[in-house]
Amino acid sequence: MTEETLPPERQFQDGETIVKQGEPAVEAFLLVSGKADVFLKDVKIATLAEGDIFGEAALFKGSDYGATVKAAGNADVQPIFPAILDAKIKNCDPLIRALIRMLMVRLRKTSDALTKQA
Repeated sequence: MTEETLPPERQFQDGETIVKQGEPAVEAFLLVSGKADVFLKDVKIATLAEGDIFGEAALFKGSDYGATVKAAGNADVQPIFPAILDAKIKNCDPLIRALIRMLMVRLRKTSDALTKQA
């Protein structure tokens, strides 16, 4: 697998945990098909649909997952490792690269602030 090659998709059954709040975040995920529910301390706060990305804390390296995500029915997800995202960002237009990096920093600061309030 090269640095830019995505790993195989993973399949999850209804109710199966994809990521668990508080565990080290090592990869993000693209929800390829199906739905997934997001929980904070066992309280459902959102439902994700096809095309949504979650676990993005992994893309900041050194973070923990901020929520638990479970499959709502059968769900297929595409893992996204930080090195893959870094390689793709490196190859894009410098303006887009700067915008993505700025958004990642802002998202991290917002996530940190929300986590401290919870």
